[in-house]
Amino acid sequence: MRIERRAGPGSLETYVLSGDGAEVRLVPGRGGLVTHWSVGGEALLFLDEATLVDVSRNVRGGIPLLFPNAGPLPAEGVEFAGRRISQPQHGLARLAAWEVVDAVGDDDTARISMRLRSSDATRVGFPFDFESELAVSLSDGRLLLEWRFTNTGDVPMPLHAGTHPYFTVPVAQKAKAQVPSKATRLKERRSGEVRPASPVHFGEGEVDVALLDHGPAATLLRGDGSRIELNSTPQLSTLVLWTLPDQPFICVEPWTAPGGALASGEGLSSVAPGASEALAIEFHFVR
Repeated sequence: MRIERRAGPGSLETYVLSGDGAEVRLVPGRGGLVTHWSVGGEALLFLDEATLVDVSRNVRGGIPLLFPNAGPLPAEGVEFAGRRISQPQHGLARLAAWEVVDAVGDDDTARISMRLRSSDATRVGFPFDFESELAVSLSDGRLLLEWRFTNTGDVPMPLHAGTHPYFTVPVAQKAKAQVPSKATRLKERRSGEVRPASPVHFGEGEVDVALLDHGPAATLLRGDGSRIELNSTPQLSTLVLWTLPDQPFICVEPWTAPGGALASGEGLSSVAPGASEALAIEFHFVR
């Protein structure tokens, strides 16, 4: 397995992990973003490259990292442990430049480790001290993200995290695409309505729902006989599904809690001073 460091796109730098007919690209300077994953020459992640290169815009595509909030916060912010948190939608991690601390390739695995630490800039809207470490690995065509959060401060730190993968599904296949689920409750994220879960149809305009009790494993059936399997650690039990009409992607997003958890407390966890919490998610493509 190989790791290559490349200049670009634009002023950015890309790390390429490859071997056994699979390839992963990630851009540490744009939120530690995995921008590309392909198996057997098939690109499995959607990316609008113009949004990647233009650092004034949020990137649409790849696998954005969500922390310290998944989804939006109230305009006035929220309070936790007597401290006021104000963040853009999906938080600061996807907007930050991550530091590469290790890059190793051997016969079986290519692995990049990155780190994001609290700073004066992060404390403005998230007044907690932390160290976040992300390892991205490619092995046997499978993509693995291992994400650890350490509270380096002296008060409990709230933890609401997730990933936001944009999986490629051609528009012509979306009506046949499915994400089977045993969830019993579904939340319409735009209206806030919670209702009994029912099958989600991706060929009928915008979809933006949360399966509140889905569990840590999910499968995207892409409508052509292929599938992408997601297997996560137990904390990632909320599954958000999102797509837009006439766009060739379906987002299948494992979160630790429903949107708004920092305000509502629903499903919200915390990390004690000096302690760590580890999350992981593996992606597997099956033809």
